Amino acid sequence: MASQQLTRPRKAVKKVALTKKIEDSEKQLIVGTRKNIDAPLVQGHFISYRCGDHYSIHGSKAVELSDSEVVSVAPTSVIITLLLEGEIEFGYNNLNFALNAQHSPQAIIVNLDKPTNFRRKINAGNQVTKLNIMMSPQWMKRLNGEVAQNIPFLDTSEAFQNIQVTAEMVSLASKIIETENNASFLNSLSTEITVQQLILLVCEQLETSRFQNAFDAKAPDRDQKINDAIHYIESHLNEEISLETIAEHMMMSVSNLQRRFKQELGITTAVYIRQRRLEVAKQHIERGSMTITEAAYEAGYHHPSNFSNAFKKAFGYSPSGFLERHENVN
Repeated sequence: MASQQLTRPRKAVKKVALTKKIEDSEKQLIVGTRKNIDAPLVQGHFISYRCGDHYSIHGSKAVELSDSEVVSVAPTSVIITLLLEGEIEFGYNNLNFALNAQHSPQAIIVNLDKPTNFRRKINAGNQVTKLNIMMSPQWMKRLNGEVAQNIPFLDTSEAFQNIQVTAEMVSLASKIIETENNASFLNSLSTEITVQQLILLVCEQLETSRFQNAFDAKAPDRDQKINDAIHYIESHLNEEISLETIAEHMMMSVSNLQRRFKQELGITTAVYIRQRRLEVAKQHIERGSMTITEAAYEAGYHHPSNFSNAFKKAFGYSPSGFLERHENVN
């Protein structure tokens, strides 16, 4: 039963980290930033690919180096998580899952109908091979044509269902994970065909009678006020936003907001907003939808030099350096 995958969140966490990825010729690292200290969290091979506004994939074959809990925000999406090796604990708002591939690969599909607080445990020594596919609900409904509203899974908030992993799924997921980060036409075409084959196999298993949601599973309560605050922040990232505004919207004091936000995520509200705006600016630069100067102003920086310094501190290289690297890859 799907409800067996739910676990209660652990109170004791050694550290909470915002993350960034560092790549070089010898290794790939996910590095956590906490209290201005960078520490490697995960090392291995990572694959990342986006197919327009349809879906994106993130896969890895890696070893976890440090006990930690990663926090971020998952966008509105339908997410397939397929674990081929190792163990992972993760959660979205009131949903918390534990997958263990010791005996056989495991997979789950989750529907997020709004930007959602995401957490994942990282355990030193844990070797993990996994693939995440994040699909746009609009894309899925568009494929469904005129009966777009008749997909119960997409119309149920925080719906989830365990997926029976087949040998064909394992083969397709392994092929995707082992793909080189090469943006050539043939490589991209092969990746998209493989991903869509995997999506088809997973979605064929969706059944109204089998999926559940957070209410059905009676998941443990999270701080819903902070989940709502995160949703409010995500919806207003491109606007002027103050702690006073957020607190007023949440009907709480600024000090209470700060205390509960730090207790829930391990970082301050201001740090969270700054990091998320930098991540959005990075996406704009990567996609070519904004110049570096435009992205700086969009992120709330009135002086490009301040933006450049903050960007380099967050991601390990300057905006111009990031743009040059991205253009060289493509």
